[in-house]
Amino acid sequence: MPVRIPSPAAVLRKNNILLRYVGSFSFINLRWHQRGLLVMKIRNLVRV
Repeated sequence: MPVRIPSPAAVLRKNNILLRYVGSFSFINLRWHQRGLLVMKIRNLVRV
């Protein structure tokens, strides 16, 4: 009997799901970071 090897498609699917999760998390973090920078800029403008 041939040894069962996980098909490349299944491995790619798992990697795609992982990448999608990581990408969405980093995208959310980036947006929060940009929002923080924007708030800091506004505060600096108000202070001046």
